Amino acid sequence: MAIKKNKEETSDEKPIDPFIAGLKSDKFAGRIGFGSFITRREGISTGSMSLDLKLGGSLPRDRVIEYYGPPSSCKTSMGLRAMRSYVEKFGYDKKKPFIIDIERSITADLVEGMGLDPSKIFVVLPETGEEALDTLINIVRSGKFGFGLYDSVDAMETEKESHRTMTDQSMGELPKLMSRIMRKLCKATIDNDCGVIFINQIRSSLSMYGSPEVSSGGAALKYYSHIRIRWKAEPSKEVKGALRLHPAIKKNKTSALISADSEFDFFPGRDVELFSDYLETSKQIGTIITGGPYYQLIGDNDEMLNKFKGANAIRDWLKENPSNLKTWGELIHTRWKKVCGTFHVEEEPDKNEFIEEKEDD
Repeated sequence: MAIKKNKEETSDEKPIDPFIAGLKSDKFAGRIGFGSFITRREGISTGSMSLDLKLGGSLPRDRVIEYYGPPSSCKTSMGLRAMRSYVEKFGYDKKKPFIIDIERSITADLVEGMGLDPSKIFVVLPETGEEALDTLINIVRSGKFGFGLYDSVDAMETEKESHRTMTDQSMGELPKLMSRIMRKLCKATIDNDCGVIFINQIRSSLSMYGSPEVSSGGAALKYYSHIRIRWKAEPSKEVKGALRLHPAIKKNKTSALISADSEFDFFPGRDVELFSDYLETSKQIGTIITGGPYYQLIGDNDEMLNKFKGANAIRDWLKENPSNLKTWGELIHTRWKKVCGTFHVEEEPDKNEFIEEKEDD
């Protein structure tokens, strides 16, 4: 004779209910449950469509991000460009943007050139590393700020170092300081919906093994940051007065690392050159197919929508109707989803700023 089991014993949910009820105490209030804390990320544009796509659609706005690289690689400018994207989406008033400028290198001309209002950005000019990092964690935990730029890690001087003479020796003070703050900051940014971009530099390693270059401030920022991008710049061969930027995504914990490298032209102190950004991305994913001097614009179903002779013909097509830029962007997004899967993409602003004319290829 079969023995009937009690319904409560066969249920998968009821035996776990007392356990969950025991965990849902004041200690875990608001921090425990099924799935509700695994949320979809909210992002902002880096300013470059090609880099956004390779980051998984956008730059997360509530994470710790590191921009590092050699001198004059537009790290600070691209950090301000991301702040501009934040302001375009969320404004200045609700959760304010901020800058912690240890280097004292950010000027009003640069901020205005990048499309921001200096009078509406909260700026801190700390003296020591301890003061800078304490201010940073207090700003993030206040809940009054939404996105910030920290410039820079390498410029920090510890309190002890500020009282030493040039002949006194010290070792490992900055890495220890960064290690203590990063354990707090990586959680605080998510809990308070506030992102921070750290600007950092690279140095030559004294070790005979491993990579010949290291970033300043020890390994804590490398381990705790959610996204790390290494920047490199060189004069553009195609656009007069622009730099060719080569951002390499070294770490991405917010989405799949689709591709590590990207490249686009950038007008220093102004903005990304949209035409080269769209064109290079289109060539990579097949939205535009080249053959000799001709460029073919490919639709969603692999049909040819338009044919251009030379790159300037594409510029003329965009100038004829500004909505063509939006159409082109939608074609790129659709093609990318087919190649790399579905993800959330930040909408590109409706612009038609193609300033420089290039010679027909």
